[in-house]
Amino acid sequence: MKTAGKFASLALALLAAFTIGMWTGAGEGDDFEETISAYFYPITYYFDGKKDTSDPEVYKNTGTSVPKSITYEGTTYVPLRYIGEKLGKQVGYDHETRSVWLGQKPTLSTTQSPPSTKTGSIVDSFKVSIGDSLDTVKTKLGTAKSSYIGTNQTTWWVYDKQWVGFRNGQVIELFSSDPAAQYAGAKVGMTRSEVEKTLKYTAKPQWKLFDATFIFQNDSAEKVLYKSGSQAVIAYYDTLDNKKLLGLRIVNPTEIVHKKYFGYTYQYIRKPTIPTYPTQAATVNQHAAKQVLWLTNVERAKKKAPALVWSDQAAASAYKHSKDMNDHNYFSHTTHSGKSPFDLMAEQKIKYTLAAENIAMGYPDPIEAVFGWMNSAGHRKSMLNPAFKKLGVGVYETYYTQHFFTP
Repeated sequence: MKTAGKFASLALALLAAFTIGMWTGAGEGDDFEETISAYFYPITYYFDGKKDTSDPEVYKNTGTSVPKSITYEGTTYVPLRYIGEKLGKQVGYDHETRSVWLGQKPTLSTTQSPPSTKTGSIVDSFKVSIGDSLDTVKTKLGTAKSSYIGTNQTTWWVYDKQWVGFRNGQVIELFSSDPAAQYAGAKVGMTRSEVEKTLKYTAKPQWKLFDATFIFQNDSAEKVLYKSGSQAVIAYYDTLDNKKLLGLRIVNPTEIVHKKYFGYTYQYIRKPTIPTYPTQAATVNQHAAKQVLWLTNVERAKKKAPALVWSDQAAASAYKHSKDMNDHNYFSHTTHSGKSPFDLMAEQKIKYTLAAENIAMGYPDPIEAVFGWMNSAGHRKSMLNPAFKKLGVGVYETYYTQHFFTP
């Protein structure tokens, strides 16, 4: 990723090409960059009728020569500090409150409340909203059946029909694949055309985030990003069953950046600072495996297939394969040493009459991995096969393995 270059030289009507930093999310493509054009024209300035006779192109800002003006797309931008100096007025900037002043310094509050992330109404079947506190969720939904640790310091509370994701005591994500789940008129089981009667599709949705404009790639048939008020809605579709809605994720748009749910580029004047939220990978891997089981059983229930029972033995063989793929940088049903999935199961003393393996890589979380499998005919067949009784899942980084079997 590259940042805008420094000013090299200035001349009459000089055309400068700035490189705007661009970043593409994991799994979506390579980094790339784009240029925009801005002009530096020498401009004559008058203050109270008096001509400024100093250099028409640059002025000294704390010893550094900077342009007196930049013209971009028909608008000329002049540094406020230069204007302030000529008018004999103080110019200041407060980073904490992001305030600029000319003249007398204002009284600034350093305890301003952050912008509300709520949509302003209850989130349909979810009953809670982005931005709600833990106490609010407990009051509305009660005690969760279980909890999981996800990536980027996200804790998921799992209820019968939905998941609620938190960070720092505040809701940042909501998810459900339950048949009754709905949001903004979109309901699980609807076709994409029905969903888009209420949620408008945009090929390149944009949000102002981290003092930059983020532009998201929205060209997947399986996963589509929509804007709903200040929030983002991610709809997961079943391309093998009439583009029916499999699940809904309602999310604070900043999470799309943190978790790279979609590839993106961003444009900025000052390079944005994007917070990071490191999480213990071993814990995330372990919890993600159980989430895959939960999600798989929801899809099986929709097709009237019996729920799968967790197998520690199969989880061990599946984990071994995921870790081997990561460690040896390959993606195959055969390990780097030539072992098949059934060899790995045999090492765990699994006895079966029927067995299968699904593998996936590059997905940011279990939700995306499971819906990826649902959109692949062969993987889907194993996931929904009513003859299977047990499942073990192994997750290592972005590698996912399912080992199905029937004793």
